[in-house]
Order: sequence, then structure tokens, then C-alpha cells
Amino acid sequence: MLVKTKCSVCGDGYDVRDYNGGLNLAVVQHARSPGIRSKIRLCPKCYERRLIEVQTNYWKEHIAEEKLRNGA
Repeated sequence: MLVKTKCSVCGDGYDVRDYNGGLNLAVVQHARSPGIRSKIRLCPKCYERRLIEVQTNYWKEHIAEEKLRNGA
């Protein structure tokens, strides 16, 4: 959904779109889908940065879990 507004991160107004804010099970108690935060508005550059950050954190957590399972 294309939205004519500013990016929540940098304030740019070019090609801003709504995206899910992420998961946080402790924050949202009465949501239709538990853990889903409200949507945020991001320009393409900020979306890419956020995606890289989320993916990097996911793999860091995954690797840490694997190390715990394997006793390393």
C-alpha cells in the first residue's frame, strides 16, 4: 500500500510504505494476532537497513541457540 507521508526513521517522503513493526510478545496483549506491533512507515532505504538488521539479529540468535544445544 503506497502512502503519501514521511518515513518514520529518516523523514523522507519518497515511496513510503507501511510495514509491520515487528514482533514483541510482551507489548501487545489484545491484538488479533498476538505479538504484532502496529505498522511503521519506511522509505526503501530504511526498509532495506531494517531488513538487514532483523535478519542479522535472527541469525545471531540462531547461532547462539545452536551453540547452547551443541555445548560449544
